[in-house]
Amino acid sequence: MTLSNTEIARARASQEALFRDVVVISRHSSEADGYGGQIEDYRNIATGVKARLAVIERGRGNIDLEERGDRINEDSTRMLTLAFDQDILTRDRVEHDGVTYEVVGINDGNSYRTAKRVRLRRIE
Repeated sequence: MTLSNTEIARARASQEALFRDVVVISRHSSEADGYGGQIEDYRNIATGVKARLAVIERGRGNIDLEERGDRINEDSTRMLTLAFDQDILTRDRVEHDGVTYEVVGINDGNSYRTAKRVRLRRIE
């Protein structure tokens, strides 16, 4: 079955209607410090980004959840859902309600992309 462009646009709009959270996305940058070294920093690349942040719960059919032995891999306990075309890369950072997360995985290679799903790890 093939979906039309109109059907895909409707599915994307339905997905985005569920975005109740707002996040800031920042990207790693470095620049010369004038003394032969580098200044490492994260700079905001997108603010006011509508999204949906969810806790991944064990045993709820979340196939993206990795397990090590008998415990959940703490590196991927949050799932962020964004617009299908949102710019975000692995190692970017996401801030939500004063908490900062690092992107540890992105799932955006599906057919009929209606959203981009991003696994996050909280930065302590």
